Parts: sequence; C-alpha cells; structure tokens
Amino acid sequence: MLFMTHEIEEILYLPKFVKCLKKESSNNIIKRIPAINRISFVIIVFEQLIVIISISLFCYISDNISLYIALIIVYIIHILIHYLQAIIIKKIIPGFYMGTFSSIILILILLSLDVSYSEVLVYIPIVLLLAVVNLVVMHKITARILKY
Repeated sequence: MLFMTHEIEEILYLPKFVKCLKKESSNNIIKRIPAINRISFVIIVFEQLIVIISISLFCYISDNISLYIALIIVYIIHILIHYLQAIIIKKIIPGFYMGTFSSIILILILLSLDVSYSEVLVYIPIVLLLAVVNLVVMHKITARILKY
C-alpha cells in the first residue's frame, strides 16, 4: 500500500497548496487548476483505495499478475505526471517526496519479477484510461455533493 503514503502526503498538504498557488500566480495554467477542499480529496482518495483493493483482490483470485503490474505502472506514471506538474509550476508539489520514494521501491520490485510484459502492455492503457475517467468523475461528484 505504498500508494497510501503518497496520498496521505497529498491529503495533508494539497488543498492548502492549491489555494496558495492560485492566489500567488497569474499563470493561466495555474488559474485553471480546480479548487479542492480536504474533505472532497479524502473522499476521492478513499474511493481510489477501494478500487485499488478491489482490483488487487481480483488479480489475486484470478491469478492475473499482469493486470496487477499494470496497476503499479500506472501509479508510477501518475507520479511522473507530478514531476511534470512540478516542472511547469516550478515548485515541489505535495505528494512528490513519498511518490518518489514509493515509485523507486516499486520499480525495484518490478525489475526483480520474471514476467512477460506483452500482456502488461495491453493492460496499461486500459488501466490508465479508467484511472483518468474515475478521477474526473469523482471530482465532479464531490463538487456536486459538497458544492465547493
């Protein structure tokens, strides 16, 4: 559950960081970042945790290591996106440190596995698309429920 170390760092610091960032900047890209409060972010993280646990259980029951590895790789891609965000806004963003730490550990684990990555490569775009759609939907749902 290395994913959670990254998410806890984001829960603690991201809402205030986004608020300050938007206040300090005149950059159009930064102005487009949606505001988020801690409650809605916790709801989104909790839902993501449930999804990840469900997929992990499915992978275990069905003995589908390729899907599980794709899930891990998509998490690492998510962390790489944080690197891109940090470069664009020229600031270290919440989740950066634990995301980096957890990604290094996961990459070392992945490198030690003896699996065929051809099936993993099929799963990666599917998992990535589902992750993005889920995130967008959850932001919309929490925005409507909490009306922030």
